[in-house]
Amino acid sequence: MRLRHPRVWNVVGLFATLLPALWLSLAPAPARADADACLMCHDDPGLTSADGRSLHMTADALVGSVHDGLDCTDCHLDGNFDDAPHWPAGNGVDCASCHDQVSNLWMERFYEHLKRKDFQGVIPSCSDCHGSHQIKDQVPGGNVKTCGKCHPDQEAEYRQSYHAQRYEDDPRKYPTCVTCHDPHFKGKKELMGETAFKQEIVLTCARCHQKDIELYVHSTHYRRLQEDNDDRAPSCVDCHESHAIRKPSDPKSRVNSNNISRTCDGCHPGHRASLHRKPDEAESQVSCTFCHTGHQTDMTSIANVIYKAGGIFNKCNYCHNEHSRADSKHVLAHSKVMDKDLAGGDVNCSECHVYHWKVKDATGHERKSHPDCANCHAEQNMAYMKSIHGRARAAGIDAAPTCTTCHGDAQVLSPETKFTPEGVVELCSSCHANKELMLSFEINPYVVEGFKDTYHGKLYGLMTEGVRFAVCTNCHGHHSILEPESEESSVNRAHIVETCRQCHPKAEENFVSYLVHPIQPSEAELAEARAKRPKNQPVLLDKQLEPRAPRAGEAFQVAFSTADRAMKLLFVVVLGFFGFHTILWFQRGIRPRLRKEKRYFRRFTPYERFLHILVNVSFLMLCLTGLPQSYVETVPGKWFLENMLPLHRAQQVHYIAAAITGLYFLLHIIQLALKLRQFGWRPLLSGPDSMVPQKKDFFDFVQHIKWFFGKAERPRFDRWTYWEKFDYFAVFWGVAVIGLSGLIRWREEFFGNLLGGGVVSLADTVHKEEALMAAAFIFIVHFFNTHLRSEKFPMDVSIYTGLVSEEEMKDERPEQWDRLTAGGVEPQFKKARPIWAMVLAYAWGTFALLLGLLLLTLIIIGFASGGPH
Repeated sequence: MRLRHPRVWNVVGLFATLLPALWLSLAPAPARADADACLMCHDDPGLTSADGRSLHMTADALVGSVHDGLDCTDCHLDGNFDDAPHWPAGNGVDCASCHDQVSNLWMERFYEHLKRKDFQGVIPSCSDCHGSHQIKDQVPGGNVKTCGKCHPDQEAEYRQSYHAQRYEDDPRKYPTCVTCHDPHFKGKKELMGETAFKQEIVLTCARCHQKDIELYVHSTHYRRLQEDNDDRAPSCVDCHESHAIRKPSDPKSRVNSNNISRTCDGCHPGHRASLHRKPDEAESQVSCTFCHTGHQTDMTSIANVIYKAGGIFNKCNYCHNEHSRADSKHVLAHSKVMDKDLAGGDVNCSECHVYHWKVKDATGHERKSHPDCANCHAEQNMAYMKSIHGRARAAGIDAAPTCTTCHGDAQVLSPETKFTPEGVVELCSSCHANKELMLSFEINPYVVEGFKDTYHGKLYGLMTEGVRFAVCTNCHGHHSILEPESEESSVNRAHIVETCRQCHPKAEENFVSYLVHPIQPSEAELAEARAKRPKNQPVLLDKQLEPRAPRAGEAFQVAFSTADRAMKLLFVVVLGFFGFHTILWFQRGIRPRLRKEKRYFRRFTPYERFLHILVNVSFLMLCLTGLPQSYVETVPGKWFLENMLPLHRAQQVHYIAAAITGLYFLLHIIQLALKLRQFGWRPLLSGPDSMVPQKKDFFDFVQHIKWFFGKAERPRFDRWTYWEKFDYFAVFWGVAVIGLSGLIRWREEFFGNLLGGGVVSLADTVHKEEALMAAAFIFIVHFFNTHLRSEKFPMDVSIYTGLVSEEEMKDERPEQWDRLTAGGVEPQFKKARPIWAMVLAYAWGTFALLLGLLLLTLIIIGFASGGPH
């Protein structure tokens, strides 16, 4: 039978097909039913396992986790859910059912790896790191805290790193533990090998630091790692550390400019010690990376990459730019090879300088810091090798000077710049004034001290610009320095006259009869030095140094030494005596001086006042220009010669003042001659108007001392007191001694030939010592006696006005007053000077007094620093 309605059957077929699916969709979900069944027990907060673990769970335990939507039995498998506990042990969770690839990796490369190494601790499971129910895809910083449970030290280091600081601000871009470490793969270094693992580290860092890695992979470090398979070659973490990675600007960073050289020294021992850096200069100023860039450490690419546009010269010039400045070219000895224009091309500093010269070469010896100077300076080297210095060096004495000892190392200046007279003395003193060093070789250690006591040596302490004087090299030579006993030596007796004639063309045998190094070591010093000297210590001279008696030519030196002691003794005695005299007088003479006098007596004539003004002017000029030369090593003395009057100008003014001194001395001698012609000898040698000390002066002095202590009446002084007479004859002594010694110094060559060269040094000592005593006496004793004592303070201007008051005359010179008024004769009084004359007198007196006190300060400073030079 054929069906008449086929469309009906189609509907029936479709309904039959969809009916099972419809039934399934309307049926209750078994998963949900299972979860509800689990919660019937596990929503009890008090539910615990046999070992005390909480089994409490809520319906939203998986909400928000990566497992949201899964059923309990999707993870907890194959349990006996009709009985409790569901599993004999554990919780039945097997992550491998879904994460089989990761689980297999963890089992093989983590779990089994630790088991093979006999690890005794607890090996972490999945839940120990990921958690149980609230497993998140990524928790900011969460893996650091999780890893820190087992790796607390590494976590602490990471927390201090720049990565951790930046991760807190932006966790998307900055690495944590799992960025660099595969959490399921342990022992990767052992599996890959040291060099392959280091390359793996480079690739890991390249994810973020691509630009730096591009430079690093072209470096010698990476080529040694990749091509040579050298596991000593560093990767990123060897320099930057692994966990405590800090920015280079961080002072604690291993690659900070202050620390990078120590980091490099770990693989390149000795290189850091040879960085040419000043002792007090920070390491950041010159570090390894200053020349070797941090990542591209390839010396073969210096000219093309590291030191662009100018090669190695520009890099060195960054610090040593003063060597190539246009205004300093003329002071450099090697300017022709250091200047591009003069050299005609690129300049290569390494032609002379070896940077890491302390690093040992293949033979185990340190490399030389410089090539042999003889390569360019053969003639000078031959002279040096014949010299006492060269022979000492050849004998194995390391203390003997070499080229760089004298010429310098970092900056070799031209001879005319470096070897100035002052520079030569200081250079030679560095060895020859070293007592311990010199005596160990039986060389006189007092040659410099003896030189400074001579006329030449005294000029050494002055600002001698434009003034020629002999120093060590003028007499001994430069490179061919020989011992005086050598017949070829320039200071041998056979050649000494010829040597001196370089500066003194008219010098003769008599001129060179004195020694310039008179001081010799004592027998005790020599014996002590010989006892301390090692047995294998060579003696440089063929003849041992022995103390000896003075030779005939040393008589001037004996006289010089005696005169020096005598002048110092005289200085102490005179100033000591009158200084005590000053103190006694000051404490006794305080009294009020308020009453104005109306009548004045003339004490000084206009001629005498004129002579005293000449004395004032010349003496202050002499002190102002002479004391700074004597105390040039002090700050005031040096400042005066540098800022007020240069040396040659000061000397010219000094000569003019000396001429004025000679003028007033001559005028006074003429005055005395006229008096002698008019009155005869008696008034000049005796009587109240005579300046010659009398018996009365001695008694006045004794009574004055008693008066200081209140033991006697004040002496009745006449026209001239005992201290005024001392001042008067002190001028005669000073002008004669200072003038004559100054004349010898002025015409040294003439008097040296006439009287012997030692006279010049003797005159220099006498001149300075006597001048010092005169200045100190005037500025201390005379100033007090005349101006600063209580009866006269602040100033006595009678020498400028010529007048003293009637009251002062009666009080200070009663003997003269009584003599003038004897027989009822009234003395002739004068009116007071006009106001302008008084103002002028006080102005000039104040200027002279203050200038004298200022110069006294210079004397005190100079004397405290060691005496005149």
